[in-house]
Amino acid sequence: MAKSYSEIAQSSFDVATSLAEDGTYTLDKWLQEEKEGCPCGNCIEKNSFSEDIYIVIQGHTKHIGEVLNAYSGYKNVVWAIDDDVSVRDIDLIYASRVNPIVVKKPLNAGFGNINLQTRSTTEGIKYAKLLGAKYCLKVRSDLIFHPLHRFLNLVDYTKLSFLYNVTYPYSSFSKPFEPVDAFLSSVAKHSGLDEEEAKKITRHYMADFCAIGPIDDVLSYFDYQEGSNDRESNHIMAPAEYKFMFNYMRNKGWSLDNTKENLRDKFGFFLSVLEENDIDLVSIKYDYMNYTNLRKKQNWHFES
Repeated sequence: MAKSYSEIAQSSFDVATSLAEDGTYTLDKWLQEEKEGCPCGNCIEKNSFSEDIYIVIQGHTKHIGEVLNAYSGYKNVVWAIDDDVSVRDIDLIYASRVNPIVVKKPLNAGFGNINLQTRSTTEGIKYAKLLGAKYCLKVRSDLIFHPLHRFLNLVDYTKLSFLYNVTYPYSSFSKPFEPVDAFLSSVAKHSGLDEEEAKKITRHYMADFCAIGPIDDVLSYFDYQEGSNDRESNHIMAPAEYKFMFNYMRNKGWSLDNTKENLRDKFGFFLSVLEENDIDLVSIKYDYMNYTNLRKKQNWHFES
């Protein structure tokens, strides 16, 4: 008998496998001695941030030229890449001051490639922790902070922080809300929430393409996967951001409450830091769109 959507959605939490302690996904033969920041005069200011802060770049090498140029000279940079990256790209990373870590791709990428994102992210963070990180900026490989060191010296590290929180799960309303609403209802139902508690399960979430904070919190947030070693595993049709958020709340022993007020209480948001200090956050993927200017120039549905 086929499982109901609610049963499948609940099983994604019940059987989610932690990646935090499993080191078998890293191809250790590629690891080398840690690379230091550039000592030249132009780079001294770049490396003015604390020695225990690391940057973990996660994802493909499609924009390798822009990424390596942006992080040139910085210390404490790790790039977690999949094991199907070309030898040419690996050579380019090795020739830079970025520390690469090669990670085995999961058999099942998951809905929206959630397992690809999770595995490379968590392995990259674990490697940074091994190198001495106490705090971590996780950023996708299609995003660039500039100037990065200014951001690292201004942001609050006391709790897990994101760029902004979002009211709607899609920027395009051509995608249906029904699967998202079904997932949220399932979370409330199978968590045993009463009617009043269930009202705290909303459409709010954090944009997770970059996150910063204590390294154990960043690791815990992304420590989630759905049947990544099972090609036949069912996909849960809901954005990864919801899955990460609720799983993190469960791990922390918090009540499931993603109202705007509770998210602002539990998490930090740093868009205002970028806006007030002329720090760019540029998306290469979206034609070099600058997130720092979006709230001022467009009526976007997000807050910080």
